[in-house]
Amino acid sequence: MGRRQFKHVREQSKFKTRREDWFVNQKRRVRRTKAISQRWRITQDRNGGGVFTTDQYIPGSPDWEKAFGPLNADSPLTHWADIYFMSTRPIRDGVFYNATIVTIADHLKEELEEEAWEYADSLLSKDQQDEAWNFNGGFNGMRRSQHPTFEEFGGRTHYGAQSQYMQNALANIEQRTAYVSCTLNKEFCYGVGLDMVSDSPSLTMHSIMQDIERFQQLGEKDFKLATDITPHLPAIRALLRSSIESFERLDARSRNLPEPKFTWEKDEAKLVGGFGVPLKV
Repeated sequence: MGRRQFKHVREQSKFKTRREDWFVNQKRRVRRTKAISQRWRITQDRNGGGVFTTDQYIPGSPDWEKAFGPLNADSPLTHWADIYFMSTRPIRDGVFYNATIVTIADHLKEELEEEAWEYADSLLSKDQQDEAWNFNGGFNGMRRSQHPTFEEFGGRTHYGAQSQYMQNALANIEQRTAYVSCTLNKEFCYGVGLDMVSDSPSLTMHSIMQDIERFQQLGEKDFKLATDITPHLPAIRALLRSSIESFERLDARSRNLPEPKFTWEKDEAKLVGGFGVPLKV
């Protein structure tokens, strides 16, 4: 139910990357060589317009318009993208960013899904948590298809408890605070990792360029700014509803019950439909 990242250089190992392998810990000449190579990719990428390169179609880019036509009111929203862009620092410093940028709606959905998981776990003992997920053999284990039910969840599964939490959150969503932010993650092997939350309701070439410019103007460092949640509420509600429906289906499937049927209006589906389209996997 979470985002799916397609850039192989962003894929994280099951095991923590060794500190000596982090990009920021490489010698300057090594970083500089990689930064020069990345700058060449960016300048050669017609979709990035000399600003960034990506492994996805970005709305408003030449490849997007070639595949889907010009942006219009019926275009599905894009809520996340993986991007590269160069630092404003001199190329000799060897700094470029390997970033994921998401909308406030997508960020809040992910945040609430994590809260829902933690909430459900908090109602169970450690033995019950192990029973709920039944991992065998550590990382090589597989989750079984029939998840157990618990009295703590009213006879439902862990999925059902998460669904209930999300429904309560959806009912009170206007009380949440929305933030625009950038968070550096220096534990990357290729480039400086960066998580960006955009205040644009939907990502486009233009909005991403604006977000990059703001990050650079603020000194290319962490920041977190509160913003008005109101413009993002339609997309937030649609994304939360999508998560709730996924949890409900999984709960029903685990209890051998008929899966519930859900219907979406065209305008609602548009708010959920564009989670990033991969150019290559």
